[in-house]
Amino acid sequence: MSVVNQTFSIGPQYADALDIRGTIYYALNEYEKSIKDYQHCFELYEYDNPVLAYIHYHLGQALMKVGKESQAIKALNTALNKDRINPVFTEKDRVAINTLLGN
Repeated sequence: MSVVNQTFSIGPQYADALDIRGTIYYALNEYEKSIKDYQHCFELYEYDNPVLAYIHYHLGQALMKVGKESQAIKALNTALNKDRINPVFTEKDRVAINTLLGN
């Protein structure tokens, strides 16, 4: 975590580092912190950046963990829609997202 946080001293607007830190927070069960980092990524990545599909996926997972199901569903559906436009997910990812969605 300290290495990731050091990147913010170089540039606090580094979206990839926010995504990584959000994933670390998620792994540490610090879901609210991960949600904050993922949401900040949306301000930094270009709208059509394919990485956003993963950010929506990660955000949806974290939102599910804190009981924000309707927001999670929206994020997960957005992830799938972005993947349809510019495929980035593995089949395993798609299955995991659909499982979270109850499909």
